[in-house]
Amino acid sequence: MKYLILFNLLFASCVAFSQSATNQPVSKPTDPIVVVDGKILPALVQSKTDPTKMVRAIDSVDGQDIDKIEVVNGSSAVADYGDTGKNGAIVIKLKKPKSN
Repeated sequence: MKYLILFNLLFASCVAFSQSATNQPVSKPTDPIVVVDGKILPALVQSKTDPTKMVRAIDSVDGQDIDKIEVVNGSSAVADYGDTGKNGAIVIKLKKPKSN
């Protein structure tokens, strides 16, 4: 639960977010990129619960699965992710599945 709260606070403080007239999220060129376990997520993805809607990719990450969140900005983000990271990056590490 603490990661979910931290996750929401970090994202809210880092991202300029707007909605269109259809109440759909709109990705802005000033949004940071979202990296989950080394993979850069697209800005918008199809909703798992309603295939007719698009949601921010970061909303598709289950807060219960998060192990670590890091915010990378400035020259560090550009060094790590090239021009794609010029607006910063939210780097998320997921928990490893427990092996039996």
